Amino acid sequence: MPYDHMEIARQIAATLAAAQAAQVGRADAARDAAEIYLGTAHAAWHDAVAAVRSKRLMGLPHTPLHEFVPGQPAAPDYTVVATDSSFVSPDKHRGAHCYLINVGRVMVHYGEEPEAELDSTPTHYIDPLVAGEDWMASGRHLQAKCALQELAELQRWAERFRADVALLDGSLMQLGLALAPDPEVHTLMDAYGALLAEFERLRVPVVGYISKPASQAVMHAARLLACRVAAETPAGLAAACEQRCTRAECADLWSLDDGGLFWELLENGYRSPVFQMRFPPGGRGASGFWTHTGFCYLATPYEVARLEFPLWIVEAGLLDRVQRILLSQCALGEGYPKVLTLAHNFAVLRSEDRESYFFLLERAGLIQPPSEKARGKRATGGRI
Repeated sequence: MPYDHMEIARQIAATLAAAQAAQVGRADAARDAAEIYLGTAHAAWHDAVAAVRSKRLMGLPHTPLHEFVPGQPAAPDYTVVATDSSFVSPDKHRGAHCYLINVGRVMVHYGEEPEAELDSTPTHYIDPLVAGEDWMASGRHLQAKCALQELAELQRWAERFRADVALLDGSLMQLGLALAPDPEVHTLMDAYGALLAEFERLRVPVVGYISKPASQAVMHAARLLACRVAAETPAGLAAACEQRCTRAECADLWSLDDGGLFWELLENGYRSPVFQMRFPPGGRGASGFWTHTGFCYLATPYEVARLEFPLWIVEAGLLDRVQRILLSQCALGEGYPKVLTLAHNFAVLRSEDRESYFFLLERAGLIQPPSEKARGKRATGGRI
């Protein structure tokens, strides 16, 4: 049954003034954050972030803090590969204890003799069926397996086609998975890290591209610096901004993320400095492949995107080339890298694909009796 449209229209009208005021507040916060960023010396930023005792992830500058690097779209003389994935998860109510991962793969060569190859590769897994009905693949487990399979296919195609850049849709660092308290996920992430090292052997830059990023790492550092000024004591610095701060110098900055900051700071085509993630002392974040990765922000005419990559790309002097290729891809895709859109289109599993998978499982005798909940949801009509 549809919701009451008139009631929602009334609620929108009643909250409009508050929403518009919040937008103005975020614009003011962006200007304040930019002033803090530009007014802080590289060494002061680095030392403050390195010294603070905080559980929050923070951006530690790896290249000069105020170095914004310009770029132009690359000429059509490069090869780019990309992957994306989707899955059909186990569904105990449908009686399906298996799952499917589909990876879309794309290669496009731009130049005098352009070439393209696009396909998808699906894989069927029976882990929950073999392990027993008491074990079902969690959302994190499936995400980690998708990430690993995407990276494996990307590495194969990067080597096969001698790519100039290999692109993933979303985070390369996968911190939400890598730091999760789940042994099965840790095992998959260890394999992910080992596979990531293969790109350095191939000398192919591998980059995770995040559209409209919501990361707070650089802004956490900016809020820390604002609080340090307010507290004016080392003790204040140590405890600053662990929770949402109420100090006037800092409170409004909590409405802003890194994307909003660099939208204020970067001109079209420019990229930010490279940052590393500063992890809390101790714990799983202190070691792992993610400690050798960095991130920066890239301004396109459409948005500020976050790029994540291994730091060897910076040391090898390849980041400028990556920047130019990504600007070219965003121009071709009218805001988003064209190859990532193509990879998504080949990876996505629609409702008919999911039903087809369940049909094939049923035909093979791998469907258990559905739950009464599933029967009830499928029922139409009936008495009330």
